[in-house]
Amino acid sequence: MNRKLFIVPFFSLLFACAGGDADKMSEIQLPDEAIALHGDSVSFSGELYRPAKLYIAEDKLVVFDDVKEDLFKVFGLPGLNYLYGFSNWGGGPNEFSMIDKEAINVSGRQFEILYRNKLYRYQVGDTSFIPQETNSSDLILTRVNPINNFKRLSDHSYVFNSDFQKQGKEFCLLNTSTKEERSFGEVKEPEAPELLGKRDAYYAKAICASEHQGRFAAFYYHRPFFSVYNTKGQLLKSVGISPSEHHFDPSTMYFVEPYATDDYIYVMWILMGKQQVEMDFNAFHPEILVFDWGGNFVNRLKLDRPIITFAVSERNKELYAVSFLDEDINKLYRFKLPE
Repeated sequence: MNRKLFIVPFFSLLFACAGGDADKMSEIQLPDEAIALHGDSVSFSGELYRPAKLYIAEDKLVVFDDVKEDLFKVFGLPGLNYLYGFSNWGGGPNEFSMIDKEAINVSGRQFEILYRNKLYRYQVGDTSFIPQETNSSDLILTRVNPINNFKRLSDHSYVFNSDFQKQGKEFCLLNTSTKEERSFGEVKEPEAPELLGKRDAYYAKAICASEHQGRFAAFYYHRPFFSVYNTKGQLLKSVGISPSEHHFDPSTMYFVEPYATDDYIYVMWILMGKQQVEMDFNAFHPEILVFDWGGNFVNRLKLDRPIITFAVSERNKELYAVSFLDEDINKLYRFKLPE
């Protein structure tokens, strides 16, 4: 199968202010050189046709492979030995179709899937996903439809995109126990005339969250900015990447695929458009920027493979990824992180 038919899921794809210092945009000047990371591959004897997202569940790597059988493939860490597959495409028990990869949350070994406005919970076991009991709070009732970027902040608290066209807000907080729902983050019309009519691209973003830190971060696809919030929806910091000529450009991808750990945020830094990538896949070696949860710059890494998506194990000090090159079908890549 030609992996290029399913190229890079992230390509299919004004900050809210809480007053005080959070109103001010902090600028980061990236170092001139990135630390080069060289990955080694582990071949999988089965099929990895359409890997859309990777998740770490303690000592397990879960690959969401958007195919008909074995939607979730589980590998042991750190050896990346294949353990088992779980779930098929369909409508039967423990089956799903058209799952949103950004509506899956992992906490320890607990694996949550938001599917058709209901939460399905599993324990990632050593030999299978173990279904957990459901209750009334697992039905997600919200005025937002569809739900995008659904991220867990605590046992009953979730953040996701608000319907900014109707609500005039950027985010929504929901308590699934009390059913309390609150929108926040003022949406402002871009001042430049050339930006009018492009609000969808202007606010397009990915969200990642840390229960340990009690924070979430929003990274914008077409702007070199991100913001960090607490679980109450208060803006803690807005950060822009220098130089100043970086600006809103709907044809350029800046940030994609943020991945949160307890201590850090890892995010792909692209700085080019989809067509540029497609012109030479082999030359596309994305960078990974690392920030702490205070929004402070930590590191700039450069991978030697064109990857689709990745996950990070702080326990093993490793980054795991899949590539979109045809020659890399059925391979998982492992990169050792610098100290």
